Amino acid sequence: MKSVVMITLGCKVNQYDTHAMSDLLKRAGYRVFFELRPADIYIINTCTVTNMADKKSRQMIERAKRLNPDALVCVCGCMAQKDAQAVLSIPGVSCVLGTGDRENIVRILDDAQNGRVNGVGEVSSEFEELPVLSHGENTRGYLKIQEGCENFCSYCIIPYVRGKERSRSFENILAEAKTLTQTGIRELVLTGIHVSSYQDSGRDLADLICALSGIPGLARIRLGSLEQSIMTEHFLRRVSKVSQLCPHFHLSLQSGCDAVLKRMNRKYTADEYAHSIALIRRYYAAPAITTDVITGFPGETEEEFVQTEAFVRETGFAKLHVFPYSEREGTVAAKMPHSVPMNLRRERANRLISLGKELEAQYLDSFLDTKQEVLFEQETGQGLCVGHTERYIRVIAHAKPNEMKKVLLKERKDDMIFA
Repeated sequence: MKSVVMITLGCKVNQYDTHAMSDLLKRAGYRVFFELRPADIYIINTCTVTNMADKKSRQMIERAKRLNPDALVCVCGCMAQKDAQAVLSIPGVSCVLGTGDRENIVRILDDAQNGRVNGVGEVSSEFEELPVLSHGENTRGYLKIQEGCENFCSYCIIPYVRGKERSRSFENILAEAKTLTQTGIRELVLTGIHVSSYQDSGRDLADLICALSGIPGLARIRLGSLEQSIMTEHFLRRVSKVSQLCPHFHLSLQSGCDAVLKRMNRKYTADEYAHSIALIRRYYAAPAITTDVITGFPGETEEEFVQTEAFVRETGFAKLHVFPYSEREGTVAAKMPHSVPMNLRRERANRLISLGKELEAQYLDSFLDTKQEVLFEQETGQGLCVGHTERYIRVIAHAKPNEMKKVLLKERKDDMIFA
């Protein structure tokens, strides 16, 4: 029985796709592992959102070959889709598979025993139905509901490697949710490249959330990254009635300056984004609002950055993910003039990271001396277990994995609270 190590880089969609392929491999008789170790085969599911992501993918290929120089290495995902021949020419790579046709992973590996195989095709316009049957012993599972993006932000390569927006069948999502819940999953994270665009036969994301809430044993529904445009009065009025939906909303901001947002080809202004946040807070008490911000986008002046800094502080995010801008070949932004020096991009990123930690501490501290329900996930030793509240606050307490109970939040240490 051959062993396969599966390594995932990048987003939650990639993590879902990896688990889907692992189910196919297990049924074909392979032993599957998810940590780097000696093995017969390595499958590396790559990200290509930045040049740095490509670099990390290449480094992972090298690490795999060092562990077993004779191993078969299959590179799949976004980097392979972007330039299959370039990836296939990397020393040690046996085969490539892109962002589609993952159902053929077993055949691709078999064919690669006899020579290099290029399994990358055109991005499909149909949703690839590739269900996940289990997330192992995890209490939280990803549920992919959508694929593709048509936003074409000027800095982003993803629409070109993931294709047009397409949604998964409403019925298939519910069927998989029921299956995963029966395996012990208590929280499902709805994920996709552009989750907000979900639409199937006239049913939208709100319809799906309401339908999922009726599945026995499903304690929590958590949403992946969203666009601010979905946060309408109509949407929030409906989903706020679903008790299982976590009051945790990740709305990508990228910049708090209108001029920068326009260059990024984002489809909103800072005021429109702020209005969406105000709507969420009208329907939910102390919701966890998290976001992404890019610093040093082409042409960003100090004044424009200060606008973003002020917007972030005024909004009071629960958590920030900050990235200095990284050129991505093939995007509009990569050709823009007035490039910001990398040291300045990083300096601005560090300023926002520092502000983000300050805001996160304030948010976490607001829950001290309160009782919160925690879904515990993983043992840490000495009878302690780590888990998350519905607002995704990380908590450590005396508990058991897959146990859900209310605990008193007593003390914060960095980004974790002890109960």
